[in-house]
Amino acid sequence: MTAQEKKQSVLTSLAMLMKQFGELGKDTFSRTTWMSPRSNVCDLCAILHTRMRSCITAELTEELGVHTEAAKKMRLEYKKDLASVSEDHAVSVMDFSQNLTLPSVSSTPSQWYFLSLVNVHVFGIYYANKGQQYNYVYEESVAGKGTDEVNSMLYHFIQRIVLTNGHRRLAIYADNCGGQNKNNFVVKMLLALAQTGELDVVELRFFVRGHTKNAVDRGFGLMRKKIAKEDVWTADQLLEVINDSSSSSALVHIPKENTMMKLFRTPVKEAYKDLGVQRYQIFTMSEKKPGVTNAAKVRSLLAAYLEPLQPPPPNFEKKQQMYNKGRPYAPSEIASDPLYAAPTDKEERHAKEAKQARHSASAKEKK
Repeated sequence: MTAQEKKQSVLTSLAMLMKQFGELGKDTFSRTTWMSPRSNVCDLCAILHTRMRSCITAELTEELGVHTEAAKKMRLEYKKDLASVSEDHAVSVMDFSQNLTLPSVSSTPSQWYFLSLVNVHVFGIYYANKGQQYNYVYEESVAGKGTDEVNSMLYHFIQRIVLTNGHRRLAIYADNCGGQNKNNFVVKMLLALAQTGELDVVELRFFVRGHTKNAVDRGFGLMRKKIAKEDVWTADQLLEVINDSSSSSALVHIPKENTMMKLFRTPVKEAYKDLGVQRYQIFTMSEKKPGVTNAAKVRSLLAAYLEPLQPPPPNFEKKQQMYNKGRPYAPSEIASDPLYAAPTDKEERHAKEAKQARHSASAKEKK
């Protein structure tokens, strides 16, 4: 067999192999179901579907039906509210984004996978009347992600946007996070706004857990997509990227020294009794049904006891890490940024003590 004949034989065999592979693939994939992308990942739905694969019972079927029907009803309420915005009626959606980190670069140094980088919190409030999302951005050294922080930013939004635009009714949608949104202090703060006459009616509605996809998530998606394409070394750069992520987003930066973050829990706890909020999905606060507490008392409590929210204690260990292991990778023009500032001798000692205390606690747990 000549070289040309050998080459032709190989090509023929290869063609037959490709044809067989194509037929096999066609036969195999014709029975394959391709999953479409899912934004909502519901743990309860996944658990019930898994159980029903092995044994379908009336109880499981009913539980799944009740759950999905509740999710559909809340979704319909959400769409109906979005369509009903007016000069009188404002609709908003609020949620926290996943934490952003500083620095954030496309080529992450291997050392950084073992570091605790600086967290940056983003709390988004979508204002459906204008189709605009307000992103409240602050570093972990400014505040945490608790109920007082949520109340402070929501109160700021209501005062600056809702009331300024003349709205008297407000519907707020949120996810079912019990520690942040779905708790007594948020409900009580909104009740205070209704009772003191600043708003006629406030409705706080919670999406069914696992079915919380909403307008704020779209804004966060655009923000993260923009950040993924940029090398972000400083807080100022991050703020610029967030602000440029969408034409319909508005940046609200909260610096360390601010007058926005307040301790709301003290006055509202004094004014109102606790409610069993975890059992319900919809809360309506109305000026016409104020309850037992006197409106004048609520006003005086808010005026007298609404104190500044204290920032978290400084993390000297993280500051030491950013200087020793973050700064060497930063561009020369960035290295002088406060994020990479050298810790003082006192801060070095505090960082060492914190590390030793953490190691001692870890050793005790292992015994």
